[in-house]
Amino acid sequence: MQPDYPFVLILANKERRAAHLASLFLIGITLLVAIVYTATHLSLQTIPLIVLILFLLLYTYFKLTRKSVNGFPQLMWPIAIASLAWFLIPKGFFIAIVYLIAAVFEKQSQIPIEIGLDSSGITFNHFPQKFYPWDQIQQLIIKDGLVTIDYKNNRIFQKELENTTTNEEETEVNQYCQQFLS
Repeated sequence: MQPDYPFVLILANKERRAAHLASLFLIGITLLVAIVYTATHLSLQTIPLIVLILFLLLYTYFKLTRKSVNGFPQLMWPIAIASLAWFLIPKGFFIAIVYLIAAVFEKQSQIPIEIGLDSSGITFNHFPQKFYPWDQIQQLIIKDGLVTIDYKNNRIFQKELENTTTNEEETEVNQYCQQFLS
């Protein structure tokens, strides 16, 4: 997020596990199909695919054994390597394109959702980025580690914050928001 926000609220990312399992599934399917293809079509033309499979295995193992901040390693590059393997498999062009798109979304799933508060309104940084001016917001409250946004169109957004906030921080953010709400 841009550093000019007086307050930035970081939301807890509970859906990260599902994205991680989907990434592992995509890599596993690629390895399985590539190994079966090389075993059934063994020739000099499959050597680049064999090298790519070995590189994919080593790189994925390396990423899975490294410690990560949120407990889930970033698997964007192994998925991108898997898409290269699909380019080498006959009739795998469209699947390779899907894998490239999946790699981009895997990268996006690593980014924590942040809510920036400033004098013009509320900005969500997730994909796609959304901005709501204060005149569309009826109430914004932080209480007990939950942020609740009540929109004027009767929608309610409520999520858990990543870090626990103190009562003083909650009061400070709530007072800041109240000055812009009518």
